[in-house]
Amino acid sequence: LLAAALDASAADPRRFAERLPGLFAGIGRYLCERPAYRELVSEMLHLSIEPDTATSRRGGLGRAVQRLVADAVRRGEVGRRHAPEVLGDLLLGATTTALTNWCADPAYDLERELARTADALLDLLAPAPAHPARPPR
Repeated sequence: LLAAALDASAADPRRFAERLPGLFAGIGRYLCERPAYRELVSEMLHLSIEPDTATSRRGGLGRAVQRLVADAVRRGEVGRRHAPEVLGDLLLGATTTALTNWCADPAYDLERELARTADALLDLLAPAPAHPARPPR
């Protein structure tokens, strides 16, 4: 389900800055509407790390995040200062951390925290501003 949402976001023609908050809001809304998923997600996060686990680069979610980031880099909406694979890892790691906090703390506001996470990631992943032209000497 999450991989499908990531792929749908990658196919969305809107700018990455518009897609990422919506993606995170959708994840938060979906999970918060299903309280029983908290325990399921918690168990999923406890899985041992295998090369093809969902959150590794080779796993389903990892590949979907990599596609999403690669598309945003190709469009010029995400900076090229860092390898796209590392940027994908950051996005997936931030999402996984939010889900871990939600599973561990019944008071954790997943929707609010995912919105804040999306804002922070957009700041971090933004292309570098163009350098202003130097004044003539």
